[in-house]
Amino acid sequence: MQRPATVLRSQSGAAMIVALCLGAVLMALSAALLYAASQLGASAAQLLPQEQAYQLARTFSDRLDADLCAEEPTSVQTFLSESFLQDQYADGLDYAFTAADSAPQDDYGQLRVTLRRQLIAAENERSWYPEEGYTAETLTNQMDTFQHPASDFADYRIDVTVTAVTGDAEFSYTQRYERQAGFRVIYTLGGQDYYRKAETLQFYPLTDPELAGPAALTLEEDDLPGLGRITARYDLEHPVGESRYRNLIERGN
Repeated sequence: MQRPATVLRSQSGAAMIVALCLGAVLMALSAALLYAASQLGASAAQLLPQEQAYQLARTFSDRLDADLCAEEPTSVQTFLSESFLQDQYADGLDYAFTAADSAPQDDYGQLRVTLRRQLIAAENERSWYPEEGYTAETLTNQMDTFQHPASDFADYRIDVTVTAVTGDAEFSYTQRYERQAGFRVIYTLGGQDYYRKAETLQFYPLTDPELAGPAALTLEEDDLPGLGRITARYDLEHPVGESRYRNLIERGN
């Protein structure tokens, strides 16, 4: 039989071992919790700029969309129609526009708008050979058919990408549009260009787009057999009336 003092010493030693083990386990758990907390904090800190960049890009893109698709003319529509879709810009290339350096962007992030255009006008030209048995009525009807869609004709596709940068985070959002407008038709006969009055074979010089003056050329039935080739094309450089922009797709990354 063990003496009481020996038993007490044995129990005391066991309790100390258990306490040390529990302390080691608690220290390990504390270290794991501290590591997990630091990782979650880093993820949250990283997520915040990403969310800010996303919200900034979407908000500004939606604002541009509202201006582009507005029924009344806006400054954004005017810029695209009178500047970006003119000769100083080329198809298939990206053109980036940023806010002025003096703009207070630090608190909200930085914005960049990238534009890309592509001519999509299809069937932009038509030819007739009157000597192949056309009558004046048939030729007039076919010219009217070609000329009529020009009142609502899509000539350009435009990609508008808004990129927002906040801290180390960046988000880009793209919306695609097509420009629709009315266009006159230019007819070429004998090497000369003309406008034509609908439902007639009366042709006017390009200096008279409103067809207000006398006709420069009027074709009769007997003129057609020896006339040669007539070509027609949309006058894409001079839209008639206000341009309209229609949203096609939207995507983000």
